[in-house]
Amino acid sequence: MLRRVLCTTIAACALAIPVTAVAERPHQPADGTWAYVPVELNVSPQIGQQTFVTGITVDEFHGTFEGTGVQEFSLTHHATSMFNLYWGVTEFDGVVTVDGEEFEGTMTIRTVGRQDPGYVFPSELPWEGTWVIQHATGELAGLKGHGTFTGPSGFLTYTGTIHHTGY
Repeated sequence: MLRRVLCTTIAACALAIPVTAVAERPHQPADGTWAYVPVELNVSPQIGQQTFVTGITVDEFHGTFEGTGVQEFSLTHHATSMFNLYWGVTEFDGVVTVDGEEFEGTMTIRTVGRQDPGYVFPSELPWEGTWVIQHATGELAGLKGHGTFTGPSGFLTYTGTIHHTGY
């Protein structure tokens, strides 16, 4: 009997404790422009049907991402002009708007893309690819996101979704 009373009391107390759930905010759309200017290009001699290019760009973002960046990239150009393959890592510094609120900090954005058919030097032919936020600091700590980009060399548009788990 004492056991039943004790169990009932504990259960009643447990039900009386307010439950505080952390509500996740929904994913938000992200879009804008990403302009970049190569400041360093290293072109290797052609090896077979391929030329390898590495370099650094200075980037400017507008839209959901407002700020600047520096990108290290690698590009493989196929001599048959069938396509270019590109991958890069951008260190972004600026402000990101999430659900109407602005958060300042840095983030690392990894990108992978393709230009079909491609040329090593800037061209009007469109690039297309994907981006993903790998790491963020400052008020951006906890920011997650991914999406796509498209556009001619030097001026891209980006779209995707972001989610800030740190606020």
